[in-house]
Amino acid sequence: MDHIETFLDIIESRNFNRTADRLNITQSTVSSRIKSLESAVGSELFHRGRAGAEPTAAGRRFEAYARAMLSTWSQARHDVRAFNRFEGTLRVAAQVGMTRSVLPGWVEALCQVLPKASIHVESDYSNQMVTDLSLGNLDIAVLYAPRYLPEIAYEHLMVEEYVMVSTVARTLSEVNPDSYIRPGYTVVLEKT
Repeated sequence: MDHIETFLDIIESRNFNRTADRLNITQSTVSSRIKSLESAVGSELFHRGRAGAEPTAAGRRFEAYARAMLSTWSQARHDVRAFNRFEGTLRVAAQVGMTRSVLPGWVEALCQVLPKASIHVESDYSNQMVTDLSLGNLDIAVLYAPRYLPEIAYEHLMVEEYVMVSTVARTLSEVNPDSYIRPGYTVVLEKT
């Protein structure tokens, strides 16, 4: 499953080094996992270059299977662990970049409100979380810029503060609008 998680993180990050940082592993471990996965499926999954990693046609095709495998594995582990031990279960996922910053305090509060529930928490990717919500495989998702579906309730959770860092401008009024990044916002999704 480590290989699948690594593959999906590279799909999101488009960069082996960034994935290594996000998964707290070395870049050589990332490369080794992808080479092993490519050997197992019998096809190159990424075009590697200075600009990063782009999925090949085979990589794009494998993505859906990888997401399904990860979801099935996660659900199986959770269900077996929770069997006959809890009064209910709650599946929560957060976008990869939010797992360490947003979830810990929020999950602690959930545990206090639902002391006899099994709460399963995972990191995932926004498109997959929305799909999992619509299929009933997730109860709550925390992410930036969701894909909107009519059967899902969307609720604003928080605002993140950003600090301007620039080597060109000293004030916001000096920033050229064509050369800055506009961040999205955070929402909580839950199936209605």
